[in-house]
Amino acid sequence: MKAALASLFALLVLAGCAAVQTPPPAPSAAVTVTDPLFPGGFFLWAPYTRAEAESLAAHAADSPQEALEAAGCYATLAATSVDPAQKGPLAEAGRKLALDVASAHPDSALAHYLAAALTGYAAESTPLAGLSLVPVIEREGAAAARLNPALDHAGPERLLGLLYLRAPGIPLSVGDSAKAVDHLERAVSLAPDFAENRLGLAEALLVEEEPERACTELAAGLGLLTPSCPGSSQLPRAAALLKTLCGQTAKP
Repeated sequence: MKAALASLFALLVLAGCAAVQTPPPAPSAAVTVTDPLFPGGFFLWAPYTRAEAESLAAHAADSPQEALEAAGCYATLAATSVDPAQKGPLAEAGRKLALDVASAHPDSALAHYLAAALTGYAAESTPLAGLSLVPVIEREGAAAARLNPALDHAGPERLLGLLYLRAPGIPLSVGDSAKAVDHLERAVSLAPDFAENRLGLAEALLVEEEPERACTELAAGLGLLTPSCPGSSQLPRAAALLKTLCGQTAKP
């Protein structure tokens, strides 16, 4: 069953509906979050141009808010970039800004979260050097989770869970599927209606040899996916495969 469920995950990824990665998934919709630096709200994962990011970055030294807005711009650009040659520089520019703000304003969960996410994108774009960035992702993700675990549909907990799921295990890195399950369970408890949390937990449970629980979470996650995902034509096939493998149907 484990191999068959892995094939189902592959089908969902190919459909463009469940691209669960170590950094937060590429944004599908902007979300408004609150933070000590933005008590009125911050528009996270909003669409931006590189020119807008660079314009905000030019004033970063004068304003932590503009620095973090620039980092948010770079995060969106890096998350949606399909060109590794562009993704790396975008992520690196943004993560430096976010890390500076996080250092100067340690109570900003948003700064820590963006620093973790952007460092994740930087690591993803340069796999050979990526392992050296894992401690930064872990540190900043943990700081964000302590301050505001519910941020971005439980983004800090999801990020940590996927980091522990994807990273190589000890002694090479911090990979630990049991830790991944713990963090992704917290993500589901905080944001049960966010599909990526359910699907990430299902994958971690599969690695932990808990196929029945994996089936339950997979059914719930699949039921939260919408026809708007790029490969929505594959969803009926995925639902049929889920029923065959698990005896369950997607939960609406």
